[in-house]
Amino acid sequence: MNVVYEEDGVIKVGSVLSSEPPALQVESPHGKRSKIRADKVFLEFKQPALAELLPTAQKEVAEVDLDFLWECAGTEEQSFEDLAREFFGHAPSPIEATTMLLALWAAPMHFHKKGRGRFKPASPEQLKSAQLNAEKKKRDEARQADLTERLTRFELPPEITARLQGLLYKGESGSVEAKALAEACHRTHLSPPRLLHKCGALKSSHDFFLTKFLLENFPRGARLFKRAATRSGGRTAARRGRRLQHR
Repeated sequence: MNVVYEEDGVIKVGSVLSSEPPALQVESPHGKRSKIRADKVFLEFKQPALAELLPTAQKEVAEVDLDFLWECAGTEEQSFEDLAREFFGHAPSPIEATTMLLALWAAPMHFHKKGRGRFKPASPEQLKSAQLNAEKKKRDEARQADLTERLTRFELPPEITARLQGLLYKGESGSVEAKALAEACHRTHLSPPRLLHKCGALKSSHDFFLTKFLLENFPRGARLFKRAATRSGGRTAARRGRRLQHR
């Protein structure tokens, strides 16, 4: 007997060597042996051959129209085999059932996992929100790749200039610009200050350390530092003048 099962979040196939509830010992198509829990098994099959089922199902996943499947699935939780029967129009073969399992497993926007081999269609609101987030992530990834390429050519994108203080002095790490800078530093083997110096954002190491000092010690702005220095200088001059008058 062969089985389709899940291990560490990955769908696998194996031949059952022994069964001692609640565990099974299985052997992969490549000869690796594993001990798995029985509740991790999704499907048992005899045909096709063990080495054929998963590669064939992986190729056929592309034929599953997830939007159409989601529209037909209704709102109730169902097993992957029931959804496969609905989609293919007949009792699914092991390959068709595994194809559906793989398609659902890789479609968290459309279907939510609910127990062993069971999935619940996302609500229209959930699906729309997930699609918008996916589109935003795709745009951010494209923008990050563009910024990284420009930085590795030692160009200075205006988006980096606008966030310079956060990137250099405030530990910004979650923005697209910060991720692009980190990747560019990794590629060029330069620290952020050195890379941005080569890009023209910093005139010298003196500028970097002076700005760092001012931000750490005068977070409300360098003007206060200059005003304090001016007042201090004025008071010193006045004291000197009074001493001269007493002489």
